[in-house]
Amino acid sequence: FGKLVVRSTPEEADVYVDNTHRGKTPLTIDNLTPTGEINIELRKRGYKPVTETLHWEDRNYLVWEATLRRSQP
Repeated sequence: FGKLVVRSTPEEADVYVDNTHRGKTPLTIDNLTPTGEINIELRKRGYKPVTETLHWEDRNYLVWEATLRRSQP
């Protein structure tokens, strides 16, 4: 199985993996199937969402870090 570690600045951003809410940053998700790609999105009130498609590429451990930018009022 694969493990995904998600970190963000600021912390406490909501983490969505393939459109499913998995918790808040910092977050470690175990027992993922490490095949192909996964879509990840971070959301936090007052900040622009950040999305990325991650590729396992023969790995079973991924670390993803993102910086959220404040949204304009």
